[in-house]
Formats: sequence, C-alpha cells, structure tokens
Amino acid sequence: MEETFEKLTNRSVVLGFNKSLHDVGYQFANLDDGWQDCGKGVNGGFHDKDGFPMMNPVTFPNVSAMTAKAHSLGLSPGFYVNNYQCGGGDCQGGAGGLQYHRVMNSTVQWLKTNGFEYLKVDSGGCYNDMELWHDLVVAADWDITVENCHQVRYEI
Repeated sequence: MEETFEKLTNRSVVLGFNKSLHDVGYQFANLDDGWQDCGKGVNGGFHDKDGFPMMNPVTFPNVSAMTAKAHSLGLSPGFYVNNYQCGGGDCQGGAGGLQYHRVMNSTVQWLKTNGFEYLKVDSGGCYNDMELWHDLVVAADWDITVENCHQVRYEI
C-alpha cells in the first residue's frame, strides 16, 4: 500500500506535464481485499472477539503507520469492509446479533482511530446495514466518505 501511495504522488506519471495522479485529482488510496487474517477470528472469520478487524500481520504489520504515510503524502486512505477474500464466519447469528453489533461498532472505532477517511461497504459479507453504518459514523462524530456498494440505498 505504501508503494501505491508513492506511485499516486509520483510526478513522473502524467508524461510531459510533471504531474502525479494526485495532482490531477486522485485523492483516495483504498485498501480493498487481502488485508484479512483469514480464519483467525471468531468462528473462523477475521474479526476478534471484540469485533475488531484482524489484519494479516505479515502483509500489514502497522496499519497506523500505513495511514500516516498516506496522510504525509496528501492522500486520503480508505478501507473496504464486507470483502470476499475469506469467509465471514463471524456472521453467524446475522444482523441484530451480539457479534454483528460488536463488529460494526468496533470497525467504526478502529477505522477512525487509524485515520481512514473513506469506507466502502462491499457486498461480500453480512455487515451491510447502511442505516447502522450511518448511525455509528454520526455517533463517532467522524467526517468520512462512505460508499454504498450494492446495498439497500441509504443516504449518508
């Protein structure tokens, strides 16, 4: 990811203009899939018992340093939830269940604490309650861009 951040701000990308992709409008640098520590969480998922996302420690040893790098380059780091990479075993019990609420609450806390500025709610998992995402973001008093990827339409 940090190499991607550097490429987005490299001024040799737009040939003949000494401009970077960031200079011409690319602001967000989003981490999609592949971050999960698959199978290490509750019921074989990738969230711990308190609902926090579990990142692969080999490929993502320090998420706050990663987002700090993005910020230092003038980029806005983003994160995708509900990914497809590994099963969401912690979805057992579904919407409304204790673990469901833990994951949603803890994910919002974790993303805000780590300085993410963009959240994409993908369609690969069960955490797709856009109204609850909205309420949690508002309660966290957090200025973040939220993308609704094929969920029920809800304005944030």
